[in-house]
Amino acid sequence: MDKLEGIVRDVLEQQFRGVVFDSVEIRGGMDHDDDGVLYVRVVFRSDTPLDVNARVGFVRHLRPHLRRLQEDRFPIMSFISGDDSSEIEALNALTHRDGLRGWPVARPTNPAKPTCAVQSVQHTTPCFTV
Repeated sequence: MDKLEGIVRDVLEQQFRGVVFDSVEIRGGMDHDDDGVLYVRVVFRSDTPLDVNARVGFVRHLRPHLRRLQEDRFPIMSFISGDDSSEIEALNALTHRDGLRGWPVARPTNPAKPTCAVQSVQHTTPCFTV
């Protein structure tokens, strides 16, 4: 996974110039169709907001680099600010919830009307409360 992390960091630096990334974590897993995926959690400094358009298109820039390593699993990206990452981890510790193999889990409080408890959590998927 170290080689994958290096590639993700390189592409992050190319696509998000001037943004400071605190951490990149990659974990293999299975999606709802039992296909192999890479769960990629990127924590960035809270004082450096990410461009929404760049986040949405990031996978398009990352996949060619992954293919060169013969990595066919699809990357599922999660972008979280450093402040929110700390808050989510603390909340999970208090509630003993375990999310994506140890990562925070997002669950809707009202599935008919999802909202964000932590407004600056930036995901490429719909936002739910934690």
